[in-house]
Amino acid sequence: PAFFENRNIATTIYQYPIVARSFEAGKRYAWKVDVFINNVFIRESEVWQFTFEGSEHARSKKKNRP
Repeated sequence: PAFFENRNIATTIYQYPIVARSFEAGKRYAWKVDVFINNVFIRESEVWQFTFEGSEHARSKKKNRP
């Protein structure tokens, strides 16, 4: 299941909402973007991952796909 999901984002920049569920220190998370136009799937991004190290110390890198 998705940890967080948002739809109808009309910008190329998105900041994770401060009121959303908190990340846990030491836990690894992954993210990707699916693109839809008029509810038609267009494409998806590569999967990226990061380990949340607490407060403002997170690093992102591309996740290897099998």
